[in-house]
This record gives sequence, C-alpha cells and structure tokens, in this order.
Amino acid sequence: MNNRLNSDEIIKLLDQLIGPVEAVGDSRIDEDIKDNLCTMIYVVDWMIDCIDESSLTANRPEWSMKEIGNIALAAMKTWKERLEGIVDEWNEV
Repeated sequence: MNNRLNSDEIIKLLDQLIGPVEAVGDSRIDEDIKDNLCTMIYVVDWMIDCIDESSLTANRPEWSMKEIGNIALAAMKTWKERLEGIVDEWNEV
C-alpha cells in the first residue's frame, strides 16, 4: 500500500507549513509573509534542482530512464515559457 501523499495533499500541507506569501500592506504582517516567501523560494529552488537532476536521463537508452528524463525536460520547458510570459508582461508595465 502506498502511504505517500498525493499532489493535492502535498500542496495543502506546504500551504499550511509555509503560510501566506502575498503582501497585505501591514508591515508587521508583511515581515512574516516575506519570511514565508523566502522559504517558498528555497523549496522551489530545491524542487527545480531535483527535476533538473531527473532530466539528465533523457538521452539514456533505457526506456524508463528516457521517459522520466523527458518528462522532467518537458516540465522545465513549460515553466520557461510561462516565466518568460510573466516577465514579458512586467516589462510592458
């Protein structure tokens, strides 16, 4: 039996563990929110590093390794396009 959490459960848990990351305009509250944001950024950096490591198998001859590597590469390409779009929108402001 698989005792691991599913994606939705992990997101809910991270939301509870990290807390809100959107500023509210109250400097006392926003100080905690800034800490939460820094924590979230650190976690995302760790996740990106893990996915990047998985992508290294994209050129392997073993089908399962190639598949996992290609899934990781596809995710990173999607994120790149998404982030470029967000940055482009900010550049227009």
